[in-house]
Amino acid sequence: MVTGISTESQSGMAINYTLNATAAAGVVSAGTRTVTYTITAGP
Repeated sequence: MVTGISTESQSGMAINYTLNATAAAGVVSAGTRTVTYTITAGP
């Protein structure tokens, strides 16, 4: 549960993800992906 988020609108905020794979995964090429988070008000 996340609490205490202000009501300000923000964009362009960075979050970095790291992929860790074993050799069984084969070749994993570098690339980028877009992840969109939408936070809405609770009940």
